[in-house]
Amino acid sequence: MTPGTIQLDSAILGSFGAESLLIGGRRTATAEGSSVTVTSGSVTVDNAGGTLQAQDLVIVSKGGITLEEGASLSSTGKLAESDALLVSGNGTLVRVSADRNAVVLRSGISTATSPLLTIGAGSEIKGGGIILDSSAGVSLSPDARITADSYQFSAGNIAVILKNPGSVTAGSGLVVSNSLLENLQKASSLKLLSYGSIDVYGTGTFGSTTGLASLGLSAGQIRGFNTSGGTARISAGTLRLENLASAASSVSTGAASGNIEFLANRVELGENQIAVNGYSSVLLDASNGIIGEGTGGLSIQGDLITRSPVVAGAAGANRTITATGSIALQASGRAGTAVVKSGLGSSLAVTGATVNVNTPVVLPSGSIRFSATSGDL
Repeated sequence: MTPGTIQLDSAILGSFGAESLLIGGRRTATAEGSSVTVTSGSVTVDNAGGTLQAQDLVIVSKGGITLEEGASLSSTGKLAESDALLVSGNGTLVRVSADRNAVVLRSGISTATSPLLTIGAGSEIKGGGIILDSSAGVSLSPDARITADSYQFSAGNIAVILKNPGSVTAGSGLVVSNSLLENLQKASSLKLLSYGSIDVYGTGTFGSTTGLASLGLSAGQIRGFNTSGGTARISAGTLRLENLASAASSVSTGAASGNIEFLANRVELGENQIAVNGYSSVLLDASNGIIGEGTGGLSIQGDLITRSPVVAGAAGANRTITATGSIALQASGRAGTAVVKSGLGSSLAVTGATVNVNTPVVLPSGSIRFSATSGDL
C-alpha cells in the first residue's frame, strides 16, 4: 500500500449501520446544515464484487475521486430528510442518498482544470438521490450504470449535447451526451449546476412537461452554440433558472443565432444573476405562470418572449429582467391548472429595447418598472 494511503473495507463500513456515512472529511452541525471539512487528498473506490452502502453515503476529497471498473455504491432503506452539506473550496464529492431531495452546496471556488471526478466503466451507483460534484471536471463513462429518482451534476462548466451539435469545444467540465440526456429525462428531478457556464450545443428537445417533473439549471450563463438558425427546446414540469454558485454573469456582445425555448408548467427565476447568450430569441412559456424568487436577474442577448397567465413575485423578491432586444410579455397559449400566486412586497424592473406587456404582472404591495431603451413601451 502506498505510504500516506488508508485502505477501507466496504463490507465493514456498511456493517456499521450508520444512517449517514462520510468518507474523506468530518462534519460540524450549523444552522444552515452540516459544514464539511475535507481532509482527504484523493479517494479511490475499488470494490468490484461488493457494494459500499448506507442510507446517506458521502465521499469527499480535495483532489480526485475515482470509481474503478466494477465499483459499486448504493443507498439503502428510506430517509425522509437529510442534512444539507456545505462544502468550501475546490474538490470533488459523491453523495448517494435514500433522500431524493438531498442537497450539496459548494462555495469558494477558484477556476482550475482539476480535480477530476471519474466514474469508470462498469461502475454502478444506485440511490434515491445521486449528486456528482466537482469544482472542475467530471468524467462519466458511457458504460457506467447510474440509477436514481433525482440527480444533481455539478462541474466547472457543463456542455449539453443535443442533435446536430457540430464541433464541441473540449473543456475540463462535464459533457452531458445525447444518450445520457435520454436516460436523465426519465428521472423525476434533475439539476445541472455549473460553476461557470452551461453550454448547449445544437438543436432539438430535451425533457417534457409531463415526464421530467423538475429541472434546475444553475450557472452564470446559458450559452448556445451551433444552432444553424434552429431551435433548442428544454422542457419540464417546473423549470428553475438560477446561479447558486454566483458564477460570473454578463450579456455577450458576440454573434447570436437561432432560438432557445424553455417550456414548463411553472418557471421559477431563482437567486443571483443568470444570462442567456448566443441566441437571437429566448422564449419562456409557462402554462401556470412565471415567478421570481429572492434577489437576482435574468439577462438576455437578443429578444425575449414570455407566454404565461401571470408574471408574479415571491414575498420580498427583488428581480430584474433585461434584454438587448425587444421584450414581449404575452398571455399563455396553454391552459394552466395551478396558476402561481404572488407574495407581498416584491419588486420587478423590466428593461428592453422595446417592451410590450399583454399579460397580468401581479406584485401586491410591491413595485414594477418598465423601461424601453430605444423604442416603444
